[in-house]
Amino acid sequence: PDDRAKAQRVIEEAMATGEPFAFEHRIVHPDGTVRTLFGRGEVFTDENGAPVRMAGTGQDITERKRMQEELQRSEERFRGLCTQAPVMPMAFDPDERVREVSEYWLQTMGYARDEVVGQDGWDFVTPESQTRLRAAIEENQRNNKTVIKNFPVQMLRKDGTTVDLLATSVAELDDAGQTRGAICVQINLTDLQRAEEALRESEERYRALVEHAPEAIMVLDVDEGVFVDANAHAERLFGFPRERLLTMGPPDFCSQHQADGRA
Repeated sequence: PDDRAKAQRVIEEAMATGEPFAFEHRIVHPDGTVRTLFGRGEVFTDENGAPVRMAGTGQDITERKRMQEELQRSEERFRGLCTQAPVMPMAFDPDERVREVSEYWLQTMGYARDEVVGQDGWDFVTPESQTRLRAAIEENQRNNKTVIKNFPVQMLRKDGTTVDLLATSVAELDDAGQTRGAICVQINLTDLQRAEEALRESEERYRALVEHAPEAIMVLDVDEGVFVDANAHAERLFGFPRERLLTMGPPDFCSQHQADGRA
């Protein structure tokens, strides 16, 4: 129903002008499913120019349409990830110019987008890192590999300072095996170190609280049924060393029957 007016308009215009027509529309299959067709045809007229018949073809493009829509959604998701995620992705064209970067990359490096997109990607890498990275790329090419994992690289901020990154890149290849570009995801090692320090401080605070608590504290993995942590008070209460406690579960401390006779 939503495409009827469009179909009627296209046909009426073709009948009025005599020009061939082509348009995309949906049909309802007898089984209730909706198919997308691409129709094309022309109008035949009599000696007075009046339309007498139409002939044309309809091509089922339902699957192609679905794939195009899925590709578009995929590209939108990738673009959203590339521009908004708190990591530092970069995409490169075959000539090694920057195709896209994330907002977080721009914030970290101090550039505006128009100062990066379209520029030679090597301009943002220090000379020493360029030498090592080019050698890694050449080695990958010799060995027919497409991925470089966790490669330390130093890059140049706009203010001239450097930042240490950990980069993983994947080459994009076409059906013939030719390079179409590359996608690289970088992690700011400063951020990683800061996160690791915060985690370590959090664990130290947790350990201090647990160890100095006046209660016996134990942490149970409910899926495995064994303890994964225990403090010194738990060792004293149950009489087992911590290493042994971490191989045990609650039933290991229970007698067959409790004082009230329950199992």
